[in-house]
Amino acid sequence: EIAEFFNRPTAIVFSTGYTANLGVISTLADHNAVVLLDADSHASIYDACSLGGAEIIRFRHNDVNDLERRMVRLGERAKEAIIIVEGIYSMLGDVAPLAEIVDIKRRLGGYLIVDEAHSFGVLGATGRGLVEAVGVEDDVDIIVGTFSKSLASIGGFAVGSEAMEVLRYGSR
Repeated sequence: EIAEFFNRPTAIVFSTGYTANLGVISTLADHNAVVLLDADSHASIYDACSLGGAEIIRFRHNDVNDLERRMVRLGERAKEAIIIVEGIYSMLGDVAPLAEIVDIKRRLGGYLIVDEAHSFGVLGATGRGLVEAVGVEDDVDIIVGTFSKSLASIGGFAVGSEAMEVLRYGSR
């Protein structure tokens, strides 16, 4: 049902939002990966990147110019880089400049993961989060979220393409 709600073919449910980030990101962000993440990212994102062994490159909070500079410096590696942002940042309550981040991804390559933990149920016409509100559903590779905020429940999730099936076996 969660995959259907997000108009995605695949969904994986986890015990918490924290473990959703841990499972998805640590599986994808292995020792061969480069991850660009917003400096104000949640601890679960940092923990997942460290657990996976990826090279971590932080860009200044919500600074698309800094993100683009760092992507350009990667050269050909940018095409395989993983960009991770949050829909709404929990500490400051501000939103990611997602349209601009998607523009950078379109031009330079990479994969985009958006953590909608604090924007799921809050933003977008049907509550699917910032990705829906900005209208970039086709440009975001994986959406991660939690049921513990707007739904006052427990559990986490990740939704994406059929290629995400590999996460079902790799994430723990």
